[in-house]
Amino acid sequence: MVANVALCVGDLVEDVVVSLQSRFRLGADAGAVVVRRRGGSAANVACAVAADGGRSRFAGRVGSDALADELVAALQREGVDVVVERRGVTGTVVVVVADHERSFLTDRGASAQLAHIDDVAFRDVAWLHLSAYTLATPDGCTAVHAARRRHPQVRLSLDVASTTLIDAVGAEEVRRWCHDLAVDVVLANEHEAAALGNESGLRRLADVAVIKRRAEPAIVVAGSARFEIPTVGPIDAIDPTGAGDAFAGGYIVASMHGADPAEATEAGHRRARRHLTAQGTTATPRDDREQQPDRATRKPA
Repeated sequence: MVANVALCVGDLVEDVVVSLQSRFRLGADAGAVVVRRRGGSAANVACAVAADGGRSRFAGRVGSDALADELVAALQREGVDVVVERRGVTGTVVVVVADHERSFLTDRGASAQLAHIDDVAFRDVAWLHLSAYTLATPDGCTAVHAARRRHPQVRLSLDVASTTLIDAVGAEEVRRWCHDLAVDVVLANEHEAAALGNESGLRRLADVAVIKRRAEPAIVVAGSARFEIPTVGPIDAIDPTGAGDAFAGGYIVASMHGADPAEATEAGHRRARRHLTAQGTTATPRDDREQQPDRATRKPA
């Protein structure tokens, strides 16, 4: 069979999305809408790939508990093949959404204990996607490097994940990961990019670097080329949780179908737009109408 599966390695957790409806004050009540969803960055990307018509697989570790049963079943219902180890307690992330900003209270649980990626997960795989959080534990880092050595032909994308992670492990360590793993595509938001040396720094980390800038055009650096790719809008965004993961899924599917980095970024914007009109990471968008960006609006530097 032709290798056409996108493998997403990392977290599968429960997201508890808390959308504040009034001002939050420590020690006082605040109105909120609370939604429980299947979450985890790698799981989100796998679902976005499937939603865009690609074949996707998730690999990671979850707990030996009923919550893991529910999360795995939810992932499978969304069209994702699942390869997991079962041990420990499944993680939970509380996402507080207020004034279009998100704050995270994170207990990765069993996801942080990933220590091996079975070769069965690489069956028919053409693309491997990682969140940098998967590399942030010694066992996870070892498991990923071992898998990469066994499967060097697979294209690899890395989402930098957060400035908190960069602060914790150091920018030089993130650079080392990119070099040692031979990352093909690095994805970062503007704050993560700044922590890694902005465009000039990201050029040295991968063949392609994409800097996501919310409503502003994304910056794509590929070799000596540079493009600015406008977002798809306007939109009435309900919840930004998981939008970056949705972007990654759209980017991956387009790339696997032969799109160049600029075209793949356009596809990422479209998938993120669909996601931004939904509550939580797995809800159905209320408006799936697309607005295609004008290719003439690319701005080569």
